[in-house]
Amino acid sequence: MHLEKKFFHHLRQKKLIKPGSSVLLAFSGGSDSVALFHLLKSVQQPLNIRFTLVYINHQLRETNALEEEFVRSFAEQEGVPLIIRTWMPTKVAVEENARKFRYATFQNAIENGDFDTLVTAHHGDDLAEGVLMQLTRGNLPYRLATLSEKREFSTTTTLVRPLLPYSKRELVEYCEQGGFEFIVDETNESQRYFRNRVRKHLLPRMKAENPKILEQMTYLSETSRYVEEFLRKKVEEDFLSMQVGGKLEGLRGRSQAEQFVYLEFFFKKKEIYLGKEQVQMLLNSLSGEQFPKFVQISANTRIKITKDAIEIVT
Repeated sequence: MHLEKKFFHHLRQKKLIKPGSSVLLAFSGGSDSVALFHLLKSVQQPLNIRFTLVYINHQLRETNALEEEFVRSFAEQEGVPLIIRTWMPTKVAVEENARKFRYATFQNAIENGDFDTLVTAHHGDDLAEGVLMQLTRGNLPYRLATLSEKREFSTTTTLVRPLLPYSKRELVEYCEQGGFEFIVDETNESQRYFRNRVRKHLLPRMKAENPKILEQMTYLSETSRYVEEFLRKKVEEDFLSMQVGGKLEGLRGRSQAEQFVYLEFFFKKKEIYLGKEQVQMLLNSLSGEQFPKFVQISANTRIKITKDAIEIVT
C-alpha cells in the first residue's frame, strides 16, 4: 500500500527506529494503534525489529471488558506478545492520574523486557488538537510544543511517535482498505470533553480554511520546541549561580522580560505551572519596595518574595 511505502521512507529518513530494535507498542485496539501495528509489521523484516503490545484497561467505560477481549484476540491472531495492566480509577484528577499510570506501566515493561524503543500512535490530528487547546487556553508560545516525534523516554529507551505526519483520516482509510478490524471509543463522541469539542468543531473548520493545517500546526509545534530548548539552555546556565537550594536569587537587577523567563523555567522545573495572572502578580511583587511578600498560588503552595529572590514555601 502507498501509506506503507511512505511510512518506511519516513522511518529511514528521520532515523526514528534503528534496525534490530526491540519495540514496545502502546496499543488500544483503536484505528490509530491498529494502523500503527500493521505499518510496523510491514517494515518488520527490512528493519529486523521485534515488538510487543502493551494495553492498559482504564476501567472508565462499560465497554472496557469488550475492548480488552478484542486486544487479547488481536494479539493471539497476530502471534505477538501482549502485556495487559489494569488501572483502578481515582475520584479526582482522573486524566492526570491515568496518564501517570500509563507511563509508569511503560517504564515497568521496559525495565522488565529490555525494550529500546517505545512507540505510540499519536497522529497529526492529535498534535493539531493539542496546539489548538493550548492556544485557546492562552498558553505561552513555547508551550505549543505538544508532541515531539522522537525524544528520550529513559536512559535506555527512546519514545517515538512515527504517525505525526499522517492524519486520522489516512489511518482509518488504511485500516479499511486493508480489512483491519478496530474498535471505536464511544467517549470520543462526547461533548463533555474539551478535546472532543476541538476535534469535532474547531479543527474541521480550520481544515476547511487551510487543507494543510496539520502541516502548519506541526511546524508551529516544532519551532516552539526549538525556542523552548534554546531558552532552557540559556536559563540553566544562569541557574547554576542563581538557584540556591529552593530559592531563585539575582532577579532584582534584571528586566521584567528576563524575570518572566526565569520564573517560567524555575517553576516548570518544580512541575508547577502558573497562570498568566499569577506570573504577573509575582512580577509586580518583585518591583515593589516592601519585603517580604507572600503570594498564594494554590491551596498548598505559596511564594515568599524578598528583595532579590523568590522561594517556594508550603
